[in-house]
Amino acid sequence: MKLKAKGKLILTVFLVLFACFTVLLGYYRYFYLHRVAQELNNLIQQGTPITREQLSSLKTENEMLFLSGVILGSALLIFLFFVWRLLLNPLLFLNRNLKYGKIKEWNSIPVNKRKDEWDEIYQQVKEMNYRLEDTNRIKTQMLSAVSHDLRTPLTSICGYMERLIDGKVKSEEKKAEYYHIVYKKAKVIEKIVSDYTEYLKHEDNLVFNREKVHLKRFLESILEEYKEDFHFVNSTLRITCEVKDDFILPLNENLMRRVFSNLLGNALEHNDRPIVVSCTCYTNRDYVTIHLEDNGKGVPPEDLARIFDKFYCVDKARSNERRGSGLGLTICKRIVELHDGKIEAYRAPYGGLGFTIQLKRPAAK
Repeated sequence: MKLKAKGKLILTVFLVLFACFTVLLGYYRYFYLHRVAQELNNLIQQGTPITREQLSSLKTENEMLFLSGVILGSALLIFLFFVWRLLLNPLLFLNRNLKYGKIKEWNSIPVNKRKDEWDEIYQQVKEMNYRLEDTNRIKTQMLSAVSHDLRTPLTSICGYMERLIDGKVKSEEKKAEYYHIVYKKAKVIEKIVSDYTEYLKHEDNLVFNREKVHLKRFLESILEEYKEDFHFVNSTLRITCEVKDDFILPLNENLMRRVFSNLLGNALEHNDRPIVVSCTCYTNRDYVTIHLEDNGKGVPPEDLARIFDKFYCVDKARSNERRGSGLGLTICKRIVELHDGKIEAYRAPYGGLGFTIQLKRPAAK
């Protein structure tokens, strides 16, 4: 049922109640007059004289009864009108703004001084609208970022493949070089798609399984996994773990590997010269702390505060083919937070970029 129909129904009910009250008042007055007439008739039959005072008293009672009925009826009508306004007006206001999309103007609406249930509903709808606007903004940013990030490598792939298909490349060595370039561009696309998929996967609160992980062995496996990648570009990865060999931390190992994959991958991709990346790990009473630092070109101080924002990249020029989706560090932060930890970026002592990961130690049994 539409709100206008409901409003008419409520008003009709109020009018019916008022009409019932008026009818009851009329019946009461009728029976009162009937009783007075009977009393007068009895007095006449008995031959008792009727004094002027008795008639005046009956007239006054009749007028008072009529006046009280009018006053009570008017009071009831006014009361019903205010009840109707109090209950239905906020609902009509809410419906009108939802129907015509005027919720954006609600910021200028004064706060309801009554602080009743309607005020709570207004606030909830406002918050819902803010979330919808934020979702639409992120969706627009994501579509724009995806289209731009994919367009660059796809355009390059199409250009190389067109030359190969048209037979413009005669040398087998040159063909092999072109195939290798196309493969690298395809891997860039694969990484971008992987980043977006991973981001959407971790955007909601996930319920994931944790397992007992030997922290020292885990970090040593990271070193083994990326040792050749660093050696290939004449760079160095050093890991120092100041924890006991049997120290166990409840983690989702696959997700935490994703964190180190993003951080180490960024260190390699965004530095033009051989670098040294050092990873140190230690514990205190409450936390496990991991520092990951490089001696690369670093990040400007004004960018450190926003480095974990969605789609935020230090390199503002999107023509850089090494630039990713702008979601890698956002994913890292989300994974660490899912482990009840926190991650922060800072300027490393040797001028590069540093990250601190803090994870809560398991409670001692």
